Amino acid sequence: MPGIDDTDREILRLLVEDGRRSYRDVAERVGLSPPTVSDRVDRLRDRGVVRRFTAELDRSRLVEGEAVLVDLDVEPGAVGAVLDVLADVPGVEHADGTVDSRVVFRAHMDRSELRELLSGTLDEGWIRACDVRLIAGTVRNPGASGAALAIECVVCDRPVDGNGVTVDLDERSYDVCCSSCASKLRERHDELRRAADGGRSTERRRRGNG
Repeated sequence: MPGIDDTDREILRLLVEDGRRSYRDVAERVGLSPPTVSDRVDRLRDRGVVRRFTAELDRSRLVEGEAVLVDLDVEPGAVGAVLDVLADVPGVEHADGTVDSRVVFRAHMDRSELRELLSGTLDEGWIRACDVRLIAGTVRNPGASGAALAIECVVCDRPVDGNGVTVDLDERSYDVCCSSCASKLRERHDELRRAADGGRSTERRRRGNG
């Protein structure tokens, strides 16, 4: 059944609290068997709710430098390129791009590394203005509880509740909130497939004429 129930929320809360928990430990806490917990986690991973299990590092204890928050005002259309560069820069912990052509990222590095990043690694033509601030404190809240935790419909972005529908297309599952959105999703899929088939037919004819 589409959506996330209270048991899913509790499983996610336990794993966020300690990603090293065994499925047996989680199962004992939620009153299920370990295989059932494993199946639920696999389902949440298949639907994109759980992306990966990872370790969170405190860079301040591993490398020298300062924690900074950098706000870049970039040229329209350059947000994606800036994010691609930042993804490969050691010391950049998190970066977000906004619809109004800004990129904000948190990093832990010394001043020379930051200067090289802003004036060398990043294309200066992308950056219109830059603001750098030292971080005085941080609060992290990766919790997985409350009503805000819900799968969104891939068509209309509304929450998918227990009355939702799962649509299987090309060996992938998509969650939608209602039968109407399910029909729209299938129609879009069919249109894309027809367009792709038409493109392949045109290419075959072109090669045949050549």
